[in-house]
Amino acid sequence: MWVVLEKRPRTLKILLQERPGVQLKENWLFGALMMAADGGHGIMVKILLNSGINIGASIDYYYSALDLAARGGHAHVVKLVLETCAAVFSSHDRMFNGHGYLSSVLKSSSERGHEQVVVLLLNAGAPTNEDADTSISALQMATAEGHEQVVKLLSKLVPK
Repeated sequence: MWVVLEKRPRTLKILLQERPGVQLKENWLFGALMMAADGGHGIMVKILLNSGINIGASIDYYYSALDLAARGGHAHVVKLVLETCAAVFSSHDRMFNGHGYLSSVLKSSSERGHEQVVVLLLNAGAPTNEDADTSISALQMATAEGHEQVVKLLSKLVPK
């Protein structure tokens, strides 16, 4: 994973070509993808996504590459992950703390005021109409943290 930390895309490509083993694919690539997404390293994320990593498997963990990129406000990485893996997120609609997976990522992005990320998630189909009895909504999170632009954006979409 040091290759990702050093942000050396050429070296990463060589490593992936020379060591296509199963263990590398299953363990190392997953960790490297998470680190690259968390750091907002779009080129590295693209190389790793193109390596054949199973992005759907990452949804089974508490955080995925999408979560980490969104939490960091790395809109360019969020866009890349969503474009590359749209089918995984739309068909996987993973239940996460009682709600849809994209909804959970939307909430954390709203709470942090990452307007560009919120727009990307909404365009990807993240639901805004949460059941008020079971969870705080993305709109409520943005409001509580004083993120006015996100509040304006979500207010237009949430039924009154």
